[in-house]
Amino acid sequence: HRSTQGILDAAHAVVEPIVAREPKVLKALPDATGPMPEFWMAPDPAGQARAVAAEILRLADAGTPYEQMAVLMKAVRTEGRSIVAELEQAGIPHQVHGGTDLFDRREVRLALAWMRAATDPTDSIAHLRVAADPSLGLPWAPAAQVVSEAAAEGRHITGPLADLAEGPAARELLDGLGRTAAVGAPLDLVREVLDRTGIRVRALALGGAEGAARLADLASLERLAREIAESTPGIDAPGLVRRLDGLAGVGFRASGGAPERLGVQVMTIHQSKGLEFDAVWVLGLVHFNFPGRDRSRTDIPDALLPEALPRGKDAHEAEQRRLAYVAMTRARRHLYLSAYRAGDNGMGQRPSAFYEQARVAVGDPAYVEVGAAPERAVLDAVATARSRLEDAVNRAAEAGAEAGAEADADVAALVEDAAEAARALVAARADVLAGPVATDPPAPEPRVPRPGLQLSPTDIARYMGCPLAYRFASVDRVPPRWDPNRAIGNSIHAALEACLREGVPDDGADKVIARFAVEMKRRGAADTAVGQQAMDRVRENVPKYLDRVRKSGVRPVGVERAFSLKVGPHVVHGRIDRIDSHPQGGHQLVDYKSGRAPFRETDAGRLVLITYIEGARDAWGIEPRGAVLEYVLDAETRPVSPDGQERAEAMEQVREVADAISAGQFDPTPGWACRTCDFNMICPAQDR
Repeated sequence: HRSTQGILDAAHAVVEPIVAREPKVLKALPDATGPMPEFWMAPDPAGQARAVAAEILRLADAGTPYEQMAVLMKAVRTEGRSIVAELEQAGIPHQVHGGTDLFDRREVRLALAWMRAATDPTDSIAHLRVAADPSLGLPWAPAAQVVSEAAAEGRHITGPLADLAEGPAARELLDGLGRTAAVGAPLDLVREVLDRTGIRVRALALGGAEGAARLADLASLERLAREIAESTPGIDAPGLVRRLDGLAGVGFRASGGAPERLGVQVMTIHQSKGLEFDAVWVLGLVHFNFPGRDRSRTDIPDALLPEALPRGKDAHEAEQRRLAYVAMTRARRHLYLSAYRAGDNGMGQRPSAFYEQARVAVGDPAYVEVGAAPERAVLDAVATARSRLEDAVNRAAEAGAEAGAEADADVAALVEDAAEAARALVAARADVLAGPVATDPPAPEPRVPRPGLQLSPTDIARYMGCPLAYRFASVDRVPPRWDPNRAIGNSIHAALEACLREGVPDDGADKVIARFAVEMKRRGAADTAVGQQAMDRVRENVPKYLDRVRKSGVRPVGVERAFSLKVGPHVVHGRIDRIDSHPQGGHQLVDYKSGRAPFRETDAGRLVLITYIEGARDAWGIEPRGAVLEYVLDAETRPVSPDGQERAEAMEQVREVADAISAGQFDPTPGWACRTCDFNMICPAQDR
């Protein structure tokens, strides 16, 4: 093997426990030399990514080519975001293989937004994404207000948005693209968006691996648009854009891409099979990932399989051991195995048994602590320097494309500005990668007085899910897209409210079903696919649900009861779906849910229920026995019965959330929910 003996010993220790495996002795070639594998322990995935970027730069300075380095993980889509962000911030050339859909790429998302805005002057989300494009120079807050007001009044957005720009350039661009969308060929719109908005010029100006990858993505977008246009005779520009937007929604991945081996390779372990590198980082070696849960049986129902497949815990673990072995043996000289103490959600993680077995096999070395977070001011300096560089590069590239010979001196000055900005960015990134200087922990600061806010429990839950989504919805008031699932939830609430005001009637199921059908039709969701599925679930589960309520002995005594709860300087205004008199005395609060019951309740959901309990205690002087989440369409319930300490801690958390909102803290928290978020297109955290 071309790997060092230390790497082979560590890898062999991982696959040795597989029962059905033939025993093997792994030997390194005589000239296979290098350091022993390192076993990293980071505080979290973000710290892991910082450490990887710093070590890549160190190895590059020592002479290892970027193309001979690879960062491997099980799933680039879920694990690659932080590492890609750090590589970009550090200016490290890299390629991302798989896991990133074509329509996840920054330049493609922006191009699609321009096309949507050009073909639909009422598309609020697309116009806001366009407004955020630095090339237009539009101030965000006024732009968000203009879009929100125009959307609320049902007016066109393009004109009022163009009025915010200084000079006629923005209006001419928006109007010109609108004319092309109305009377031009569909492919003309795609080409004009890429060229007239500067998207292609900016990708070209980046140069290197990143520039090549982004130009390849734009070429893939054009190729995809051409295939759609050629296969659909008579399609117009709006139709083409709708098709592209639909492909974006289902996570379309384009084939092809940039040339091989330009910079550090970021890929899944499966994609690395058959490849070798001088240096390899294997990320996420925690028990949650290796071996992780066996999800192989969830893809195809057993009824659809011609024969039973041999599966089980042992088979899954053996498969994961082989996968880890593949990852480790991609390295020739440098191997870094990385675990972390907590995930992105703050949940504690323990190292994988594979990681520990490999560590024991090479002498049980101590963990290498990596990834301490830099100071916020240092990160802000990098962001400022990067913004300055992008602006300088764009101005130099545009001037070079438009200027004649007499303007060579001006172009040269702009190029020098860009070079100086690049040097400043390199210096700022070096400060980040150097890590923090050890200091004594600061004394806790007193709570800063914040102006009181008027919030709802939904506001609190949304902020806990993603502060930036809260800002878009409640501060900028970006109109959400119409969603049939939202209509289903509103319809089931309205139907239960109308039919349970006087208790649970004997014919309650028929009344709820009939009222639900009326509400769905009124909200325009009755004829949608999800609406029809919801109707079937209502017919099946509502009779069971009401029968269970009737047999439990509870008696509804209030529906849709409003309350106000003061928390510090803030006031929470809420509405409780139902209050029941309990047969054992006291009251029970009920919160309806129309979605699927999750595997585990979220902290935000539990906090909302405790807020309802405190609101009821404060408003009506009752002492609720607890609260219940009732998943009406699944006929499932989840009770919550907090003690006094948990209630007090919850109210402190509500105040902390409200204080953070008041302080304007709206950093995004990317996760699984981003795919279906109303604000996905305008969220900077979704750009790759």
